[in-house]
Amino acid sequence: MRYDRWDVKRAAAWKTASLCGAGLDYPLALVLASRDACDPASARRFLTVSSSLLADPFALPGMREAVSRFDTALRGGEKIAVYGDYDADGVTACALLHKYITAAGGDCVCYIPDRFTEGYGMNNAAVEKIAAAGVSLIVTADTGIAADEQTERARALGMDVIVTDHHECSRPCPGAVASVNPRLPGGEARLSCLAGVGVAFYLLRAHGGDTDGLLERYGELVAIGTVADIMPMTDDNKTLVNIGLEKLGRTDMPGLAALMREAEVCGDRLTAQTVSFKLAPLINAAGRMSGAQKALALLLTRDEHEAQSLARELSVCNRQRQSLENEVFLAADAILARNGGVAAHGADWHPGVVGIVASRLAARHNKPVFLLAGGGDGVVRGSARGSDGFSLTAALAAHSRLLLSHGGHEKAAGFTLEPRDVEAFTQSINEYCKGYARPEKVLAVDAELSPGEVTLRAVKSLERLEPYGRGNEQPVFMFSRAKLTDIRPMGQDKHSRLCVGGHPAVWFGEKRSDIPFADGDTADCAFRLSVNSFGGRENVQLQLLDLRQSAAEGGCA
Repeated sequence: MRYDRWDVKRAAAWKTASLCGAGLDYPLALVLASRDACDPASARRFLTVSSSLLADPFALPGMREAVSRFDTALRGGEKIAVYGDYDADGVTACALLHKYITAAGGDCVCYIPDRFTEGYGMNNAAVEKIAAAGVSLIVTADTGIAADEQTERARALGMDVIVTDHHECSRPCPGAVASVNPRLPGGEARLSCLAGVGVAFYLLRAHGGDTDGLLERYGELVAIGTVADIMPMTDDNKTLVNIGLEKLGRTDMPGLAALMREAEVCGDRLTAQTVSFKLAPLINAAGRMSGAQKALALLLTRDEHEAQSLARELSVCNRQRQSLENEVFLAADAILARNGGVAAHGADWHPGVVGIVASRLAARHNKPVFLLAGGGDGVVRGSARGSDGFSLTAALAAHSRLLLSHGGHEKAAGFTLEPRDVEAFTQSINEYCKGYARPEKVLAVDAELSPGEVTLRAVKSLERLEPYGRGNEQPVFMFSRAKLTDIRPMGQDKHSRLCVGGHPAVWFGEKRSDIPFADGDTADCAFRLSVNSFGGRENVQLQLLDLRQSAAEGGCA
């Protein structure tokens, strides 16, 4: 078993019957009932996609001050700099703001720091370069809420700063003329899920007023950045991503069209998973391997030939990233296995991939992981990923005496330190985490089905729940006592293929030799449902998540 326990929801039969009576297919009705959309009116609200459902942008703290200064700069012809982050959220936020400002006739430049030489966030040297270019207003994108020193430096150089950010904070940035952040005290709870690009978009909504027009022009950028930053797919994010995915399918941005061709993505069936696994990695690869400027140039270009060339470059960067990531994963996993701790350092590890590797290891071992890379240039760069019940921000704050810098979220953070402090940090953080009680690994199961209830129509009806993500996960179903047949290896025995209750199934990441069942056995099976299109035909396919011994004898065909 991959999970310690399955938490199977059992929606009341009358709730499901009520939804089926309103015309919903049975599996869809089961999921909605298990997620508290228990009556037809609630279900309609859950499934409805409309920009009219979006919250008032002025519900964000600091918005009125930000709009006032932003409008003054545009009307006065001031030179504006957008200062962003090097991940996909930051890059899409930069592109969004740049496109809006230039479309309004403004003078705009973008600045994204180099991950390796400048690190995360604003820095004084960059602020001074921007001032020397004649900028009078800096608008941050996905960064800046903790840039106290840098915003004060900007003010001393005659520049104002508007912060748009979504990272953890307890107060506005004191040096900024306005701080727009949904996590500031007084912010509306439903907006706390916004990504950095979402906050930037709400600034434009507050300034321009035409939400539908803005979504038609820039919705795909908002969708990509929101999905790439793994933000909760609830409330406003769910609406923004749904509308943005539809726009992405017919995008008029040459760079995104080229990126989809390079990733072999079709525009007619785009999902959040498509963005997450196909498009976002290519955008992120630029910032991880070379420089995010290439990704930004791709999103801003109007030239199709340049777009295709840049898309190919990002694809090459991503293949390099995948190769390095696998090397670091194997090395880091071996170190953690030897010392039983949560921290590992590799002097030759590429700092651009340790965040992804830390995420994979945290998920694999169900514990926080801190990976440290490099140090030859005098700075060791670290990435941390957390798990349930553990605060990375608190852990890093407790070790601030050993760190040059640190920041991020409860579940994802970055930090830097001097090479001489690596050993002290790894020992201390390992000791700090000894008291962490690793939680049960629980699989949430939305509903139990019988094999006969799994039809192509029923599976397609589940697409109405999209986009999936945190807070709106892809539904998980189970069969009880299903017969397993035709169990065989797939993909050089890295994965497995089998039939479950008569339905074809795949189990990614599970070797045939690790499955403790033989053909003809029965088992309880947990899975997601998908449509497999092959040779022009569509068929139902189960994506297995776990198998467990059935509680009773018997089986289902």
